[in-house]
Amino acid sequence: MKPDFAGAAGGPAPASFNPQGAANFGAQVPPPTSWSPSAAPTPGAIPPTLPSDMSDSPVPPAAPMPQVMPASPMGGPASPAPAPTPMSAAPAPRPASPSIEAVAASVPPPPSSAEFEVRTMKSDTESLKQTGGGAPMPQTFSPASLADNVPAFDPNSATSGKKDKKGVEKIIIMIVVVVGLIGAGILGYMLIKPLLVPAAPAPVVTAPEAEILPPVELPPAAPEEELPATIAHASFFTLAADSTDDRILPALTLADIKTALAPTGTPADTSLREVVMKVETTPVILPDFIATVIPGMNAEAVATVFEPDFTTFVYRDKTTDLPGFIGKVKADATPESMVAFSSSLEASTELGNLYPEDPGAIGEFKDGAINGKTVKYASFANGGYAFDYGWFKAADGSNYIVISSSYAGMKEAVRRAGF
Repeated sequence: MKPDFAGAAGGPAPASFNPQGAANFGAQVPPPTSWSPSAAPTPGAIPPTLPSDMSDSPVPPAAPMPQVMPASPMGGPASPAPAPTPMSAAPAPRPASPSIEAVAASVPPPPSSAEFEVRTMKSDTESLKQTGGGAPMPQTFSPASLADNVPAFDPNSATSGKKDKKGVEKIIIMIVVVVGLIGAGILGYMLIKPLLVPAAPAPVVTAPEAEILPPVELPPAAPEEELPATIAHASFFTLAADSTDDRILPALTLADIKTALAPTGTPADTSLREVVMKVETTPVILPDFIATVIPGMNAEAVATVFEPDFTTFVYRDKTTDLPGFIGKVKADATPESMVAFSSSLEASTELGNLYPEDPGAIGEFKDGAINGKTVKYASFANGGYAFDYGWFKAADGSNYIVISSSYAGMKEAVRRAGF
């Protein structure tokens, strides 16, 4: 069956593109009833811009033009003819979009006087008050009255999010500052408190108290004999000596004693002098005198046997002055103490100190007698000197000891003492 192309030659020609006319531009083109290759319009370039008189009106897109496929010589349907697309041709530009002002101008304004009826709880309450309990009456309002209460769009409201963000940042900064101040306060308190509050004193460690033992009772000491500060000297001679000399010694030494016993003048060839010695104003006592002349004798031991006061004499034997002394035995002294004193005296090697010059070594003690009483004597190596001593009892029963560096001087002293 051959297609009918009759209408292609005699039908109306399609509308042409008129770039100079704006009245028919963009109008709907009626589809052709028939098509022939001879009636196809010659393709041309699309103007890049719209005419100036149509820039303010919206232009709808042009409807696609239908294409009629030519019939095949074999009687089948016609194959679509590919449109010539030259490689050098540039693509057609897109038509410009209409402006916002044109679109806004084409939109009709909303009705301003329309009224709508809306029922609310408040309107029903008011209706009940007005009708006295009848059916609620709807109240009318206009959208314009609602529009008055709606705030217009404010472009500045777009920054409200930023303001809220800044407010949050301020709150965070304030929290950080407060926490920092609290931390600084705690740190300052820890550093300054030791300076203001003195440290607690270290505990004093005391040593445990030593165990207090009960006192040990010691045996009572023997009472010491208190020597009088001064003694009243009394000579033991019942027959006074030929002379008495008072001598003041600077100190109680052997040299001072020998100086005090030396004669000051020229005495008679045979005479007896009594010498009273003092150290300054204090009389010399017998224990100290014996311990000074015979250093081997103990003054305390001597004090247990003899009284403090004693009589010192010097017998002149022609040209030599030989000293001696008389001591009184204490009433409570025992015979044993007297024997012990005799033993110590005979054992001494310093008995030659009584002589004005060294008599030499002393020999053994031998027994002698004076007035029928036993005495002891020992000769020295140098001829003419002998040491004599003996114990005598006075008429009142008191015991005495007489010591002399001369046997003749001892006899004279015993006679004057009355033994």
